[in-house]
Amino acid sequence: MQVPFSYKNHNGSFLVTTNRLKRTPLSYVIKNPAIASQMILLKTFSFRVLVCLLLAACTTGRRNVSAQQTSDVLDRISEIIRTEDARALTEWASNPVEIAVFGPSKTYSVAQATFVLEKFFDSVDILSFSVEEYTQSERGLFVEGSIEAHDSQYPLRVYLRMQQSVDGWILREVIFERKSD
Repeated sequence: MQVPFSYKNHNGSFLVTTNRLKRTPLSYVIKNPAIASQMILLKTFSFRVLVCLLLAACTTGRRNVSAQQTSDVLDRISEIIRTEDARALTEWASNPVEIAVFGPSKTYSVAQATFVLEKFFDSVDILSFSVEEYTQSERGLFVEGSIEAHDSQYPLRVYLRMQQSVDGWILREVIFERKSD
């Protein structure tokens, strides 16, 4: 960090600069010593304000992520699945995202995942969705849920794996399985 300073020239004027080794375009020759000292204070103050603003901006984003409660995330995911909204579900998705529909999982882009989920929701008439249990770690969330469908004798099992990032929760994996009791 370069600290502004001033010194008196041989002709009595003051040189205010931010670089001690050479004159830069940021150097100014000022004949009034009071103005020279005010410029030094103003530059130092401006730098401190800029640093404080940058620190505040960096910490504000992190507070929003931690403020996002697990119960809010679970409620939102439940609502999305109940309403069969594939686009809303893929808004949470990472790129790529893993999806398994009654078989092995495959990796999809967000656009492909939207198509696969729309196709799944078209084929299943969902009556209800409930979160059976969930496990949360420092940066992850694993959700196990159950879908009651019109055309299915047994509930469908749903597994969601999410990861917390700076921007919020990211959906990494969705698995749909048939449950046979």
